[in-house]
Order: sequence, then C-alpha cells, then structure tokens
Amino acid sequence: METTDESDSIVLIQNGVFWAISEEIDPFINHRNIFALKPDFIARGYQESDSKVPLIDYSDLVDLIEKNEKSMG
Repeated sequence: METTDESDSIVLIQNGVFWAISEEIDPFINHRNIFALKPDFIARGYQESDSKVPLIDYSDLVDLIEKNEKSMG
C-alpha cells in the first residue's frame, strides 16, 4: 500500500479481505480509499461489524472500476 497514491481506491477481494481485520491496515485507513468486497468477507465467516474498512458489493465494485481511469489486479 505504500506505493499507492492517496487518491487511489483499493478493493480487497478473495483472501485479501483478511487485511480488513488486520492491525497492519490501521496506518492506511485514514489516508487511503480502502474497501473490502462484502461477499468475500462474509464467505470467510466474518460479520460486517468485524471489518475496519467499508464493505462494498459487486455493483459498488463496478462503479469504482468505471470511476477510476486505471485498474490493477
């Protein structure tokens, strides 16, 4: 995350959603647009209230992809 710009949006997907509960994400929460994909988060046995970042659904993900000029996987 150190290589991202503050204007970048970061979406945690698949096993990346484990970062949404990690203390290691704390320094970035207030300085980055970080989201976790809700279906992936819930599928791993977590409750919405466990996430340190906003949870989004697939339609929100599509909106973010359309809004941002470039994307990386």
